[in-house]
Amino acid sequence: MNRSVVLTAIAAAWLMAPAPTAAQVIQSTLDATPPVQSEHYVTQTTGQVPGPRLFRDGVPSRCGTAKANPGTFSTGPYRYDAYTFVAQETKCQVMRFRRTGTLGNIHLQLHSAFDPADASANYLADSGSSVVATAAGAMSFDVVAGQTYTVVVMNTIANDEGGAYELVLDDRLTTRTTSTLDATAPSGQGPFWSESAGTSSVIPVTAAPASSCGATKTAPTTTGTGPYRYDGLRVMSPITTCLTVTLRRLSAGGALAVAAYAQQGVFNTGWLADSGAYTMGPAPATVSFSMAVTAGQIFDLVVVNGTANEEGVEYELELSSPVQPPRLFRTTAVNGNTVSFRWAPPLHGPTPTSYVIDGGVDPGQVLATVPLGASPVATLNAPNGAFYVRARSVAGGVTSAASNETRIFVNQPVAPSAPSQLLATVSDSSVGLTWANTFAGGQPSGLVLDVTGSATASIPLSASLDRVSFGGVPGGTYNLSLRAANASGASVASNPVTVTVPGACSGVPQPPNNFQAYRVGSTITVLWDAPATGPAPTSYTLVVTGGFAGSFSTTDRTLSGVVGAGSYTLAVQSNHACGSSVLTTSQTVVVP
Repeated sequence: MNRSVVLTAIAAAWLMAPAPTAAQVIQSTLDATPPVQSEHYVTQTTGQVPGPRLFRDGVPSRCGTAKANPGTFSTGPYRYDAYTFVAQETKCQVMRFRRTGTLGNIHLQLHSAFDPADASANYLADSGSSVVATAAGAMSFDVVAGQTYTVVVMNTIANDEGGAYELVLDDRLTTRTTSTLDATAPSGQGPFWSESAGTSSVIPVTAAPASSCGATKTAPTTTGTGPYRYDGLRVMSPITTCLTVTLRRLSAGGALAVAAYAQQGVFNTGWLADSGAYTMGPAPATVSFSMAVTAGQIFDLVVVNGTANEEGVEYELELSSPVQPPRLFRTTAVNGNTVSFRWAPPLHGPTPTSYVIDGGVDPGQVLATVPLGASPVATLNAPNGAFYVRARSVAGGVTSAASNETRIFVNQPVAPSAPSQLLATVSDSSVGLTWANTFAGGQPSGLVLDVTGSATASIPLSASLDRVSFGGVPGGTYNLSLRAANASGASVASNPVTVTVPGACSGVPQPPNNFQAYRVGSTITVLWDAPATGPAPTSYTLVVTGGFAGSFSTTDRTLSGVVGAGSYTLAVQSNHACGSSVLTTSQTVVVP
């Protein structure tokens, strides 16, 4: 690869990276009202299971191991909410949930497709147990990019309605929490999903050294006569990494230590790691350890007071990990030797201060590395050839592992790849289409819209288009698909869509996908993708609050502008003649 870089960004010192994406939070109530629309999922429904529900066997699903279908139990009806997702990347998907109202026991389950008439059909995973009162539950499961799956939140009490709940996906592993060693349990926040407070008659002998990733340490013995105050915080790791746990005693008082246990009792069995010492001296006194964790692993972090009969010592517990790889790395344009890429910041770990792109002629091979700034887009001048390319995050002088890998063909005699995510919308005799152009093959020189049904045609379109509309379409039913073409041939067809004309409005579109906001100097840029499913949008509206309040309409999937100093909160929605989607989750950009 050529090392010369053409960036849309200016000097790297002016760049501000997008912050890691916040967790996806879904809040609703198990009643006859369907959940609200969101960019997190593609459909949302509510209903009742008339017959038996899924059996709760007490065994939560975990990544890396397929759980057997537990079968069904009892009689209904049971209220449920169902959320259908399309996985954008291959990963371990973690979810925690809790009941937030006063009614119902909530059970979480996963299906490739949910059939209310058979609650165990198409089973993939479940939480094993339901949650009651303020208790929380969690589960994890493996997903593959492009996979469609349905998460079902179900009430386990027949004929019960009105149970409020919260479902959280992709908690950030990097976090800080402050609490006090007393009879009150720490407050619940991700990635902690179960918290407890208690006393123990003994404490661990946390002899030096502190545990560390890659090193072996003998499990400590216990000592003392107590009682010793402790807090327990349960964690489900969303990634495989080296996790650092740091404990800071914030107030005067006893010596504190922190240890990790594999969900076993307190200080007796299931030890994993510990701080190797208790905090000593004036506050803030600090101890820490590191341990290797795997995606989906559950363990308890226990903060313990080494002084018997002492209450009220304040502490801060911090979880941190090395910088993580970028996500959703992809090619967005190829024009001769000019190639453009886009990616999303990691969900976990420190915010990257910059990125690099590297590549070679074989998978995983690094023949050239291109340092970049902190924006999530780049345009490179590449030599002729076929290359495997990926991105890496940089923070604190450390470079992450590689993102997903994509292949590019630069001035090579290779047929193009097919467009994806073809969507259609109908309003009376007008038809609108949107799609995503892909660049996993050779550079397209044109597109072809294939039509069958009430008419048969192949309509040539410009390779630069990602949307088109037709008015005055004759009445009939039409099957539509797209192909990309160049001198070496044509791609296979995109996904097909079927439209009937004339037709009533196709329904409100889904929100945009992969919304990102970032700044370069005093220029804020926002970009997004079309929805993955539903009717095709014909335009988008960017809504801004904060340092400026207003909205902007566009048919493009990106906007940018120079702004003054201030804090700007941004979100975007999809529009067409039938209405507008809800806004995406907002993102805030600060311009100094």
